[in-house]
Amino acid sequence: MAGLLSTWKSIAELDLTSKKGSRINSILSQADFGYLARQAVHARRAEDGTKLPPDLVATFSCTRFMSGHNNFVLEVTFSDNVIWLARIHMGMEEQTVEDVVSEITTMRLVKKRTTIPVPKIYAFDATVNNPFGYQYILMELLHGKRTRLGLVPSVPSIHHQKVARQIANILLELSQITFDRIGRLIALTEGGPITVIGSKYHNVVSPMATSLEYFYGDRYGENLEIYESHQDDAQWNTASWILTTGLAHLIIPDLSNGPFPLSHQDLHFGNILFDDEFNISGVIDWSSAQTAPLESLCILPDFTLYKARGARIKDVQDFKNLIVQAPEESSTGTSAYSTKARYMAAYMASDQSELNSRLQATPSRFALDTAETFVKHIYGTTISWEQLVEIYGKLPIPRALKTS
Repeated sequence: MAGLLSTWKSIAELDLTSKKGSRINSILSQADFGYLARQAVHARRAEDGTKLPPDLVATFSCTRFMSGHNNFVLEVTFSDNVIWLARIHMGMEEQTVEDVVSEITTMRLVKKRTTIPVPKIYAFDATVNNPFGYQYILMELLHGKRTRLGLVPSVPSIHHQKVARQIANILLELSQITFDRIGRLIALTEGGPITVIGSKYHNVVSPMATSLEYFYGDRYGENLEIYESHQDDAQWNTASWILTTGLAHLIIPDLSNGPFPLSHQDLHFGNILFDDEFNISGVIDWSSAQTAPLESLCILPDFTLYKARGARIKDVQDFKNLIVQAPEESSTGTSAYSTKARYMAAYMASDQSELNSRLQATPSRFALDTAETFVKHIYGTTISWEQLVEIYGKLPIPRALKTS
């Protein structure tokens, strides 16, 4: 169907000259797939019990695959025609045992507490020295396809309302899973107590207690890079100040101390699967998921206006408006649900949401433009950029940004 793209590629399409292609080819030739097949049968028997034939076997289709930045996926076909998936870590970036267990904890919690279509986890090994040779997860196969070029250009207009409602519902359901700290979730046993641990992508080890701490941690590395790369430049020094002090303007004050909802943190078109009628059939790749401020949950990369150009700006805005309206329509539900819905709708429709999206996605080399945009939002025409350069241009960087 137009707008949808098969997620599978032929192994023959592997570019062996690329780092990823070479790595996948190496794993296919070196990993002990016989061991993984036996583990799959063992997990299947634990899942389905005595209903299975005694001679059940599993085989791997190594003729086609799916891949992301850190993992690739193969089909596991059982002799009774049931198909699972094996997700194998490529080792392009380090993935700790904690990383794997946190993602699995999150997926199991989402599957238990929401209607969001998340793959069921059957078995995994988070260690790098297991008999298979690589970290792996055996999981449910969710049928569906990704959109070709992103949600806005790929979803036909006739389906915009339906897709918008589904995305809004995902956000609303996640907003109901809350914790009193910001960080990743981890349970040492399936169904065991869940603990919040430090975030993988922030410059803090312990869980965070406030929204401001989260957004500050998110910008720490970028602002430090700005300062250290342009120490004698008043314009850039001012930008680092503005992008630090301006963070307070991104938060919802009433929610700054929590509770904090679970957030996918990477909910873009590449991680959403659709059937041929554009019903969402899967939400995948929960590797970045953690509890976060509600403001972060509301950031949707496919609907950031600053990335759009020309006529596409209106298309993005119209689609985003449909998503904003869905929580507003849900605000007549239970007290807790309706309160979250109102906050989400208001924030997604605000300038703060767009600034937040821009801040999180913009590399430090564009910091001057981003900082000037912040100044216009915070001060309007009352204070000019030039006046702020006079104030901040020669001031030392805020103490908290220093490395010592």
